[in-house]
Amino acid sequence: MSVELVVLSDHRLISKEEWQRAINAEGLGIQLPLGDLIEDLEGFLPVRSNGAATGFECDHCDAGEVLALYPNVKFERPWLYGLVFRFTDFDACVAAYISAAVYAKASNGVLFDPQEGLVMASEEALGRIEQVRRDIAKWRKLVLSTATRVGGEL
Repeated sequence: MSVELVVLSDHRLISKEEWQRAINAEGLGIQLPLGDLIEDLEGFLPVRSNGAATGFECDHCDAGEVLALYPNVKFERPWLYGLVFRFTDFDACVAAYISAAVYAKASNGVLFDPQEGLVMASEEALGRIEQVRRDIAKWRKLVLSTATRVGGEL
């Protein structure tokens, strides 16, 4: 099962270099592969998170469709662009969350978590990064503990 985050904005960043500069300015330890334009993003995006290889899917989406799909969510206003981040594991979750929160800030957008029905201003999303890291650490321990109890391997 994959989890999604969506950045909604009225401005798109031009290049991964621009996005990387925004990540570096926040000091969050994500390294994007450089050289491509944001408009060309499609599919798996390999990244390094604090030196470790991971990645997530990153695709453009129709912002209007996102808003229509969640009629009970207060998006405050219509947005022009959507960028969806999909991930399936703990390391990718942290990397995708950080990348999405920074993209939201750099594009003057918001971060939408469809699982929670939560729309966050970029500063709120950035402020949740340490909590996301703590939550992932707890989940990782739980999975390891459970695997150990049932005699499985990870």
